[in-house]
Amino acid sequence: MEAIMHGRIKSIFTLLAAWLTCGSITCLTNSYASDNPAEVVPDENSIVFAASNDSALPLAEFHGGQLTSGILKDLGDAIAAELHRKAKYVVVPRKRLDRMLTSGAVDGVCYYRPEWVAATLNWGPALIPNDILLVAGTGVPKPKMLEEVAGMHIGVVLGYKYPELDALHGNYQREEAPSMPSNIRKLIAGRMNYAVIDSLSLRYEEKSHPEILTFSTLSITKINASCGFSLTSKIPFNEIEVAIGKVIHAGTVDRILAQYR
Repeated sequence: MEAIMHGRIKSIFTLLAAWLTCGSITCLTNSYASDNPAEVVPDENSIVFAASNDSALPLAEFHGGQLTSGILKDLGDAIAAELHRKAKYVVVPRKRLDRMLTSGAVDGVCYYRPEWVAATLNWGPALIPNDILLVAGTGVPKPKMLEEVAGMHIGVVLGYKYPELDALHGNYQREEAPSMPSNIRKLIAGRMNYAVIDSLSLRYEEKSHPEILTFSTLSITKINASCGFSLTSKIPFNEIEVAIGKVIHAGTVDRILAQYR
């Protein structure tokens, strides 16, 4: 009994310390939720997709810890419809994504590439073309090649892998932010000179931040992202491949992307 009481008291003090650090119950709730994603119970009529909680529009928008809109949801819904299933979504921290895919806690994830994850997955066909850019803020000289920014601070997203920056051989300082839009806002405010931003995100943010048009960009690499599926998913991968093929050939992917340009 004494051990149980000690554990409860320790938990109360831990929560109190977290509340004092955050300064609000909302912050405390969000911090706790970020490491404890809501459980989604799969069934024979559903397909469960993971969505990384550091994603932002045009890829994803979240409300109340749930994925509510964006390319990821529209694409997942379209694939599910072709499978005659209901799409369900689990919002997870990026650091937990590999484990959930490996265990089969989720069936798949979209807008990924094999080099971005450690998990071994079944990969569908290329779906989402994008251009990875080195973006220079206003008044900053446009680099003609990536090596020109060696040794400088470069804005990146916390936890993201950047094989595109391998040419610098680690000779740069990561200026980490929680999301792509955060780095864009830093560039606008002049708080950093360079950041790695994908073209989809940059073009989307132009709608509300026209000053982005003054930025210069250097294309680092072009990608074509896919959806990857757990090897332990109960949904046969050949059925998923057929469904994705139908989504592509019907022009659904192009229509989805067009909505966010």
